[in-house]
Amino acid sequence: MKRNLSAIKKALQFGISGAVGGFAGNLITEPFMHHLNDSTSVFDSVLSTSRWFGLVGGGIATAIMFGYYYYIKGKPQIKQSLKNGGLFGIIFGAISGAIAEGIFSGIGDGENEILRVICWGIAGGLLGLGLSKRIPNLGTMRGMGGGGVGGLLGGCLFILFAYTLSGTAGRLAGCAAIGFWIGIMLVVAETLFNKAWLVISYDTGTNRTLTIGAEPVTFGSDENLSIIYIPHVAPLAMRFHLEAGQIVCENFDGGAVSYLR
Repeated sequence: MKRNLSAIKKALQFGISGAVGGFAGNLITEPFMHHLNDSTSVFDSVLSTSRWFGLVGGGIATAIMFGYYYYIKGKPQIKQSLKNGGLFGIIFGAISGAIAEGIFSGIGDGENEILRVICWGIAGGLLGLGLSKRIPNLGTMRGMGGGGVGGLLGGCLFILFAYTLSGTAGRLAGCAAIGFWIGIMLVVAETLFNKAWLVISYDTGTNRTLTIGAEPVTFGSDENLSIIYIPHVAPLAMRFHLEAGQIVCENFDGGAVSYLR
């Protein structure tokens, strides 16, 4: 129960963060959108979409990393969020936008909304792949799967908003929806398909859940060495990781190694 409640909170935090990032990324590009709409060749369309979704993807990735750090540390980590989300998000966003637009422009007729949604799923999956390299133990398949489903769901809303709202408002709402569902589905995929996890309970009644995998989950008083900060203990006091199907707990204070269920 603690795990499920914590996962819901985590999913909402990631989703809201992704929505803010998608909105902000598109807001930055909005003054230049006429160049995208004026594209006449497939190459121009691919290049314009790549630039546009590069910034949108950078916004989504940065905001989701902000949500991740806030979730596990309980305070803003703006510098780390920009460092681990900004540049790679722009790169993966640009690549995914180019691939999706290339597929749509190459085989679509401009009115095939099903193909458009599929292309949003491809873009979301590639962005999720990039995020899986930044969020510890998310995993490649869970990142791609969660990002892909999030892209599909967000893409449906993007198209709905494009038809029901004005151009600018529709794009802003649509990019927010894509960021929201990518953030939500990354946590859903992580929760449904992980093999081992920690539920961390604080005295305040707050619970946080972290997936255990090959990358160690660390505890200690040095925030540069530890994912979870605990005052008045060793800089690196304890470490958990998954090895050959076993949860290994290393206690550096006592020098003990134990295997947990």
